Amino acid sequence: MGNVELLFKLLSHLKITSVKEIEPILKSVKFEKDRRNISQQIIDQIITGSEKRYQIYRELRSDESMADEKTRHAVDNFFTQWVRLENTLNRITYKNAPRSRGAFNINSLKRMNILSQDALNKIASLRKLRNVLIHDIEIPDVELIVKQAGEAQELLSKLNEMQNSVQ
Repeated sequence: MGNVELLFKLLSHLKITSVKEIEPILKSVKFEKDRRNISQQIIDQIITGSEKRYQIYRELRSDESMADEKTRHAVDNFFTQWVRLENTLNRITYKNAPRSRGAFNINSLKRMNILSQDALNKIASLRKLRNVLIHDIEIPDVELIVKQAGEAQELLSKLNEMQNSVQ
């Protein structure tokens, strides 16, 4: 199950307390067989695409307070870039598969055949770092976080150019 108490704190803080509010979140969870437990997968659906919700969740976890200022700045920058990229990927996925809800899925992006394998690999790598920063205890090296933030920004620019050329 995972850290149900942390999930409960997040739901309470966001005032998501009724079945009517929780149901669409649960319907959007694919419950994939990966490293994330059920609580983490639900949390991911709640915070996806919202910089404010990411920040609230990170504050509720409160283990970042132990990181130095340079690391906190790098993590904040990464999440700023990641949330923008995640929003774009969520929109692309929904536009091409209107029945999909919540966070984008790498397999859905592959099936759409609109991104290169290199772009898909970068997205997978960025998502892996995102999952480490959100769910794991240890924080990776600052240099890696800064590099990945730059890659997220670069990928977002390419996706925006691609979308603008289609319109």
